[in-house]
Amino acid sequence: MIDKLAKNQKDLVYDAAILELTGSIAEALKKKPSSKLISLSKAVTDIVFYVTDLRLERYTYDEYMRRRLINEIKLEEKVKELEQELYSYEDNTIERRADFEADAAIEDAR
Repeated sequence: MIDKLAKNQKDLVYDAAILELTGSIAEALKKKPSSKLISLSKAVTDIVFYVTDLRLERYTYDEYMRRRLINEIKLEEKVKELEQELYSYEDNTIERRADFEADAAIEDAR
């Protein structure tokens, strides 16, 4: 899922920076844990969750818009198809009416 969230260069830069930062904090915590490092680790975790949530919202929005566009295109195609059917029906009706009127005129002439 994370690879779907990386949309551009900024996302990749962010991912690399967070990996570097979390790796450095984890390494420092192994060497000598302190309340300051634990606090920093929690702050970075909060930032990661926040940014991940924003990226998920962006992904969801983009996916929704993509599907909406696809549906819109399908609906436009269906409208065109129905318009063609309607015009074809109207043309056939006009032709049939003209044939009927011509037949009626012939009958009247007899």
